[in-house]
Amino acid sequence: MLVATLAPAALADPADGSGVAAYRQARQLEAGGDLRAAARDYRALLDEALPAYVRGDVALRAGRLLARTHGEGADAALRRAESLAREAGDGRRAALARALRAEHTLRRSVDAPEVAVLDDAIAQLRAVAREAAGPVDTFAVRRLLAEALGRRGLPEEAVATLQALELDRPAHPDIAEVRAALAALGAAPARDAASRLRQARALVAARRFEEAADVLEGPVPPEAPRASWLHTRGRALFRAR
Repeated sequence: MLVATLAPAALADPADGSGVAAYRQARQLEAGGDLRAAARDYRALLDEALPAYVRGDVALRAGRLLARTHGEGADAALRRAESLAREAGDGRRAALARALRAEHTLRRSVDAPEVAVLDDAIAQLRAVAREAAGPVDTFAVRRLLAEALGRRGLPEEAVATLQALELDRPAHPDIAEVRAALAALGAAPARDAASRLRQARALVAARRFEEAADVLEGPVPPEAPRASWLHTRGRALFRAR
């Protein structure tokens, strides 16, 4: 999953109308794990006259659950969710909608005979990865992008994507899976001087000071920026004490 659990929209008073009452019921179905029924009810509400804060949440939840349950209309619902979020100035929900639509497109590409669907998924995943919006799990996005690139017959780009991810997110709990994916592609993590410094900085940012110091252990490579190398290593050693 590319996004964190959706934050609940404010629940309206029942006096706001039957549409809001149906929305509340769909939320209860979703919370209870009946995702198909919840997706059906959210979809039925897409054309209802609802308060603005509910309308956007309905579209986002409908798209997400329709995608998860392989229901029809997921792409349209997610496009609508992004549009409504933009209108409301809600950048976080717009980013969530884009990420979910990219994931859904990649899923559709598995069974689609047209390579254009996979190309569309790659383009969407690239855009979401570049945006790196706060509520989106960009680690998962970049892993999916590497998978899509491999399926498209672009192994060098898949390797480059995984190598960059291994450098930028070395403290992630699933980093071993990235290294395994690199090995499956016959590649290894990047360990030139620039890559080591990049990874050490990421480890320092993640407060993994001993690991950062280990990455920069030994003589400073002649091609490395000496001052930056020594500063990063010195900071890691000091904080590791």
